[in-house]
Amino acid sequence: QMLTPILSELDKKYSNIEIYKVNIDESPNTSILYGINSVPTMIFFKDGEEVERKVGVESLESLSKIVGDFV
Repeated sequence: QMLTPILSELDKKYSNIEIYKVNIDESPNTSILYGINSVPTMIFFKDGEEVERKVGVESLESLSKIVGDFV
């Protein structure tokens, strides 16, 4: 829940990206598919390929830098 406002701001800042939140308790197969062992885990994709993975809460500035490098 700590990431929700950060992700909301990131979504506003970069209108050309899509952000998806997945509850791994409700979708356990997703966590298996992507090898998610810790929450929160953020996986960044470009053209369908994983380009970055972050585990734990990150600041808006940190996430903006990651997204800015790939958009």
